This record gives sequence, structure tokens and C-alpha cells, in this order.
Amino acid sequence: MLAVLAAVAAVAYGLHRALLAMERRGWVYYRTKGTGSMGASALFGLNEVFHPQAQSAVVERQERDLRGARSTAAGDPDDVAEDRRDR
Repeated sequence: MLAVLAAVAAVAYGLHRALLAMERRGWVYYRTKGTGSMGASALFGLNEVFHPQAQSAVVERQERDLRGARSTAAGDPDDVAEDRRDR
């Protein structure tokens, strides 16, 4: 029984250290900046590690939206319409 408790404590500490390292890299919000669920933040960070293409799709969409906002500000509404058709 004591060995099981020690193993659980060791795993919990290892997970804690891993989450702190992930937070330093900016992958998750764990202790210092977290406003939401820590578990959800950790899973989101792991998802980015194992599926980087999902993050690149988000970045591409943000860049496209930014180009559309700049086109609208410059007075060229045709560029915005083309960007919306591409989605």
C-alpha cells in the first residue's frame, strides 16, 4: 500500500514538473497565468505538440483575417470578398 502511494506521488510530481516546463515554453497556462481549467490547458498544449498542423491552420486563418481587415481599412472591399469565399 505504501509503495502504491509513493508511486502515485512520484507520478503526480512528474506531471507537475512537466506542466511547469510546458508553461515556460508557452504551450500551456498552468500556474502563473491560468484563468481557466488547468486540465483543459494541459490537453490543449499536448494537442499542439502532437498535431502542429492544427496550430498552423489557426495561424493561417488569423493571417487571412488580418489581410482582410487591412484591405477593408485601405478601401478595397473586393479583397475581403475573395478572402471570405476562400474559407
